[in-house]
Amino acid sequence: MAGYLVQYASIGVLSAAVFLRALMFRQLASVSAVKLTSACAFVALAGSSFALTVAKTGAWEGVLYLGVMAFWTFYLVSMGSGARVLGVVPLEKLLLVPLLANLTVGLLEHSGKVVMPGSSLYGEFIRPAGLMGSMQHYAITLAIAACFYLQVFLATKAPVYLVIAVAFMLGTMASLTRSGYLILGLCAAFLCAAEGIRALLRRKVLRVAWTVLLSSASAVLLAGSLVAKHLEPFWERATTMLHPGAPGNPERLAAWRTALEMWAESPLVLGDAVGVVTQSTGKVFRDAHTVNVESGVLQQLVNFGLLGALAFYVMLLLTLWEIHRRHKVLRGAVLAGILQSLVYMSIETVPYMFLLGLAPALSDRLRRLERGGQSG
Repeated sequence: MAGYLVQYASIGVLSAAVFLRALMFRQLASVSAVKLTSACAFVALAGSSFALTVAKTGAWEGVLYLGVMAFWTFYLVSMGSGARVLGVVPLEKLLLVPLLANLTVGLLEHSGKVVMPGSSLYGEFIRPAGLMGSMQHYAITLAIAACFYLQVFLATKAPVYLVIAVAFMLGTMASLTRSGYLILGLCAAFLCAAEGIRALLRRKVLRVAWTVLLSSASAVLLAGSLVAKHLEPFWERATTMLHPGAPGNPERLAAWRTALEMWAESPLVLGDAVGVVTQSTGKVFRDAHTVNVESGVLQQLVNFGLLGALAFYVMLLLTLWEIHRRHKVLRGAVLAGILQSLVYMSIETVPYMFLLGLAPALSDRLRRLERGGQSG
C-alpha cells in the first residue's frame, strides 16, 4: 500500500508541476477541444455514476476509485498540454533507471537468486514480477518500454538504445505473460498497417524496427530451446492468449459474462456500481465487495456506464494525436497498450498509465533531438 501511495504522490507532483510551469511560461501545447471535452465529460459522468451508486447502495467506498480515475484524467491532460515543458528534459535517460532496475530484478528471479512478491511458476519456468508486485504489470511495463526505446533508437541512431530495446523485448518474451506478448504483437501489426509491407521493405529505418521485433521474438524462442530443451511453454503462451480453453481464459470469459450481466442490470448509460469493479477499493477497504472482470473496457462500463467508458477511452486514444506523426513506433506502443486493456484489466496499473501518458512528452523530446536542438 505504501508503495502505491509513493507512486501516486510522485506522479501527482510531476503532473501539477508540469501543468503549472507550462501555464506560467505560456508553453502549453495546443490541447484539442475534443480531449478537453472528453476529460470534462468523463469527470462529470463519473461523478454522476458515483452519486447513483451512493443513492442505490449507501456505500461510499467507491469514492476511492472515483479519485483514482480523476487523478489519471488530470495526468493525461497535464502531460499532453505540458509536453513542451518535459521535452527539454532527457526523458530517454531518466526513464532508464527504474526500467532497467525492474528488468534486472526480473532477471535475478529467472536465475532463482531472488523471489519477489507477485511472481509464480509456469511449469519449471519462473514468471517474474520484478519491482512491480505483479507478473502482468512487469510484462506490460517492459513491452511498452521496449517499443519506446526502439523509437528512441530510430530517432537518435544511438546503438545503445537498440540494445536496450532488444533487452526489454527479450524480458517481455521471457516473462511468459500474454498481455506483454499482445502489446508487442499489436505494435508490430500497427507498423505494418501504418506503412504497408512495401514501405517496410523500402525504408531502411522502418525495416530495422520490424526486423528487431521479429528477431527478438525468434531469439527468445531459440534461447528457450537451448535452456529448457523444448519450446512448448513459450509457444503455448504466445499462441493461446485468445484461445477460449487456454489456462486462465475460461475464468476470464466467465468474468466478462459477469461484467456484462452487471452492466445490463445498471442504467446502461451511467454506472451504479462505482468502486465494485476495481482493485483499488479492496486494498483500502478490506470489507468492500469487489469484482475482477479482466477487462479495462468492461471495468469502466460497469463503473461509469456506456457514456463514461466512451469518454474515458476517447481521452486515452487522443494521446495518439499528441505524438508526432514521425514517431510511428511510439504511436504503435500507445495504441497497443490501449487495445491490450480490452482483454486485460490494466487501467489501474500505475507504470502502464504513467508511460502511456508520458508518450507525448517523449515524442516532443525526440523531435528536439532529431532537429539537433540539443545534444541529448
